[in-house]
Amino acid sequence: MIRLLFTVSCLLLSCGGAMAASTSGFPQYPSLSPDGSMTVFSLGGDLWSVPTGGGHAERLTSNESDELRSSFSPDGSLLAFESNRHGATSLHVMPVEMRGQRLIPTGPIERVVTSDRNQYLSGFTPDGKSILFWGYREPSLFRESGLYEAPLDGGPVTAITSAKGDAPRMNDDQIVFSRGGAPMERPRYRGSSNQDIWSIQRDDGSFRRLTQHRANDSHAFPLPNGDVVFVSSRDGQNNLWRLPAGSDEDGLLQITSRAPLDDQTTIGHGIRDLAVSDNGSTAVFAEWDQLYRVNLDRPDSPATRIDLRVNPDQSRPISRMQRLDNEVDEAVLHPSGEAMAFAARGQLLVRNVEEDHPTKLITSDHARDGWISFSPDGDKLYFTSDRSGHEGIWAVTVALSRADLEPEEDEDQSEDEGESEGDEESDGDTSTDEMDPPRTEQPSNQNATKASTETPDDSDESEDSSEADDEEVEDEKDAEKNESGKRWAEALRFEFTPVVVDENANHHPMPSPDGRSLIYLRDRGDVHLLDLATGEDRLLLESWWPPEIQWTSDSRHIIYAKLDLDFNSDIWLMDVNDPEGTTNLTRHPDLDESPRISDDGKVVIFRSDRNQIGTDDAYDVYRIFLDETLAGLSEWERTKHFEETAKVAGKKKIIDIVDLEADHEPADAIAFENLDTAWNRSDRLTSFD
Repeated sequence: MIRLLFTVSCLLLSCGGAMAASTSGFPQYPSLSPDGSMTVFSLGGDLWSVPTGGGHAERLTSNESDELRSSFSPDGSLLAFESNRHGATSLHVMPVEMRGQRLIPTGPIERVVTSDRNQYLSGFTPDGKSILFWGYREPSLFRESGLYEAPLDGGPVTAITSAKGDAPRMNDDQIVFSRGGAPMERPRYRGSSNQDIWSIQRDDGSFRRLTQHRANDSHAFPLPNGDVVFVSSRDGQNNLWRLPAGSDEDGLLQITSRAPLDDQTTIGHGIRDLAVSDNGSTAVFAEWDQLYRVNLDRPDSPATRIDLRVNPDQSRPISRMQRLDNEVDEAVLHPSGEAMAFAARGQLLVRNVEEDHPTKLITSDHARDGWISFSPDGDKLYFTSDRSGHEGIWAVTVALSRADLEPEEDEDQSEDEGESEGDEESDGDTSTDEMDPPRTEQPSNQNATKASTETPDDSDESEDSSEADDEEVEDEKDAEKNESGKRWAEALRFEFTPVVVDENANHHPMPSPDGRSLIYLRDRGDVHLLDLATGEDRLLLESWWPPEIQWTSDSRHIIYAKLDLDFNSDIWLMDVNDPEGTTNLTRHPDLDESPRISDDGKVVIFRSDRNQIGTDDAYDVYRIFLDETLAGLSEWERTKHFEETAKVAGKKKIIDIVDLEADHEPADAIAFENLDTAWNRSDRLTSFD
């Protein structure tokens, strides 16, 4: 496996229109100073400050990155905020100071947590020595986000609790957080995935579930008197509610009743991005494209819009540097190992795998591109794109590479240079230039050396014949060598060709190992086979959910995991020439997924949650011997077989450029026997508790 550490940068167009002074644009993620007098918010990816009563907003940060959530320290001397200026969204702090009605940065910005995982800011601990955040720091083990504490002095990040949740916030007595998966953008959702508010008592670590409504309750803030203010969708819109200390949900108080007015179509689901001052006097929230403040000391007072006055000169450069390190969705290695293609932010990119090489944009338009796969000869990159209005299969090839721009060397000059260098080579000087000479020089040099050692009796005709033969052999070698990897590694321009583009949604292209067929998925998950030479398109399998598919090395069979209507997944083997004769290899009531078949077709590896009763998303790796003779071998015999098979597979090279118009002799099909009992030859390779 080739491991590649890379930094992908590309130029992205940005919106740079001027902003009128009388509008606030789209402010979000407000935070409040400890006394509630100053509000910091994110606008256009930068942090701004404004008096909570309204007024002229001043920019606090000016960086190409995005600064989002922020939070004041308890004494108001530090402002913590999120920024992706180093790649992943991480936590930073900068010292600030109130000077009259202005918030002034007074020192350098420092990064608190270094990680390639995104961190989402919640606030400070009451003593101001640590920052609270949540994030997915262990995605291979847990699907839910964890709650963490990061000290400002550079100490290790620690988990607040082993419980999972979002947005932890702390006062002297308790920590409140939310648990659940339903997004707040669905205010009318009612179901088992709803979010609820929980608390942890700091003295004894005990848990308490504060809300149990079927609607979403989130963004909770504990007040100094023990009350909890949070956002809830229990009235059909996201609104502000208050839970008095020691009370249950019967004592809930609704603070706001936001809803669209008669002339409004929507208010964007209501309240979002709640912030509460440390003294509990003020709350600020975003609604649609405005910020509002609420006086929590006066429950009957209405929410008041904050009048933001923003400098109208909000123009941005026409281009900016965008880091894509943590935004790569897919990566596929070229069959030669010389180049790698990526899909990020709906665009395709390619680069040489060697360090310090640039990354080239393949696509940079409105379309969303993805599901990439190189053809086995490396000539084409198949991908899915909606550039035609529907998802379709496209192919891109290199139209121009750096090698195409290199000047062609004159053959006569090359021969003259070869003859003059022949004597030096015959004296044993084997040194070469730093740059590799063009391959067309090799036959000339060899012929010159040979000519210098010929006897005078050799005729000119013999020399000419020898040179012609050598050049013909060399030309044949050049013609046979597949240099598609080099072309992709040095690509400059590209050419696009539609492969399967019609009124249907066609996606997930998977070329066969011989490069002559293409499997793809249509609509929800129907499996189609396209003959690239003839254009014949056949339906292999109807499926309501996209199956996981892998070709076998003979380009004749596929192995796939298919989800049935009972949400059970099994591993199947199909001969694409006989799609009706499929075989269920696992036949187990639990989930069998992600099949991988060996190059010789004798072993299948897959993951399964069998033997994991009572646990969620816990999988182990299993193996099936399709060749039953392997199951009867001793351990050392089996190990020897695997080593020999790995050597044979390791000697395989990239195939020649496929000529779809040339005659083709299919490879011998793998002979599978006794597949009906294959399910009984499975064994467990891992055991994770």
